[in-house]
Amino acid sequence: MPNYLLRFEGVNLDSFVFDTDRLPTIRGGSLLLLRAVGEVETWLRDEGSISGLETVSRGASAGLFRFAAADAGAAESARALVEHRLGEDPRLCHATFVVDVVLESSEAVDGFRLDAERLLAKNRFRQMRAPSVAMPVAPGAKEPCAVDRIRPAVATQAAPRSGDQEKVSASVAVRTREGRKAKQEFYDIETGKVWSHPRPFAFDFHQIADDPKRGSLHGKMAVLHLDGNSFGAIQRQECTTWELQKEFDQALRGYRRELLKDLLTEIDGRSDWLWKDTTYRFETLLWGGDEMIWVVPAWHGWWLLSFALERMAGWKFKGEPLHHAAGLVFCHAKAPIRRITKLAEALTGLAKAVGKARDNPRSTAAYQVLESFDLAPESFAAFRAKRSPAGAAEQLIVDGGNARQLAESIQTLGSALPRGKVYRAVAELAKEPPGGRAEIAEIEILRGIAKANGVETALAELEQASASPAAAWFHLAELWDYLVDFSPETETEGNHAAR
Repeated sequence: MPNYLLRFEGVNLDSFVFDTDRLPTIRGGSLLLLRAVGEVETWLRDEGSISGLETVSRGASAGLFRFAAADAGAAESARALVEHRLGEDPRLCHATFVVDVVLESSEAVDGFRLDAERLLAKNRFRQMRAPSVAMPVAPGAKEPCAVDRIRPAVATQAAPRSGDQEKVSASVAVRTREGRKAKQEFYDIETGKVWSHPRPFAFDFHQIADDPKRGSLHGKMAVLHLDGNSFGAIQRQECTTWELQKEFDQALRGYRRELLKDLLTEIDGRSDWLWKDTTYRFETLLWGGDEMIWVVPAWHGWWLLSFALERMAGWKFKGEPLHHAAGLVFCHAKAPIRRITKLAEALTGLAKAVGKARDNPRSTAAYQVLESFDLAPESFAAFRAKRSPAGAAEQLIVDGGNARQLAESIQTLGSALPRGKVYRAVAELAKEPPGGRAEIAEIEILRGIAKANGVETALAELEQASASPAAAWFHLAELWDYLVDFSPETETEGNHAAR
């Protein structure tokens, strides 16, 4: 019998995952999409008209399968079955899915890659013709959901923190229930380990960021987005058959599981990662494929970035290094999470562009400190350019291998240099053109202070870890508050107040 490839994907995530700022609801939507791959696999295995099912790859909201069928009609029946089951499932029917199937190519060269591209194109075409929101029939509903403000309200649930009853859509009710139930289970399943501690993970962003002892960082969190850089090119080059694609997928999932396990082991039982000694200040918003989004307290944001990039530095497939790009946003816990995740993804894109350099491909990171909910009235690029060395925002991209050194240098310099003078120097460096004599004079004064206080080596190391000497001063000014507690072995209280 001929072989076929079937690809399904949950699309329009802004309408099923990031259409609310409530953590349990976001988590529930993300986990439901992640588990949809297993559901589809089960449905296909039970389908009598196909045989020899192979799961080629599974991502955060997508799966690729291979099977044999008698003819195109049988393959289409399998596709229609998956589409129907997704639409009928009481948990998944609120998401938007696309499902397509193609006959496996007989071409010896690049056949599988061409099939994969054809499937993706068919998925995208189907997505463009589908509604962006799965809108259920709700006879008798008289008001919109109190949470998403779009779907009809058909159920009631307790609002977070206040406990007041509110009317919500079936989508929000299902996702919230799933998110509250599955947050602990997710980590046990993904790492293959039942964690011995009885403590749960954060219920909301408040629990992640709440700590009056942290001074200016009280109520602030860090959102980290990580994404593979040039993974598509590696797969086009190395994954010329479905067997190799499956091997790539299994290798990547194995790497990610070990990363998560190492991270949870690192924070397990540590009081600086606990809210009121009961709840872990950690959340996974996206997990699957080559992407992930984590949320942690602001005072642990840079540590998490450094930890992840260091652990991923050795990842390879067929001898090819698997580089990553990262976007890190420091913001208030009440900031709209949908906008913050979009910003983190945009920062990842900036980091990718630098990390793809032909002469020096590498893992890279971009970060942004937000002191208010509004990023800027102007464009994102213009916003960053005004806060960069002479408008050269690319100089603020950090090489993954330098993240730890940059942090350690800033920790040392923060205790020895006057903050006001650093800010004045940065203000001059940001001018276009640079400020000339005034700029040089300000920096020379700071260099003298660094030498007098015995931290000139730290300054030299910071400049070496930065894209340019000018960028080093911007890193120092922007990250001053956020790197006080960088070392995972130390816990400090009052350092922010002292500064």
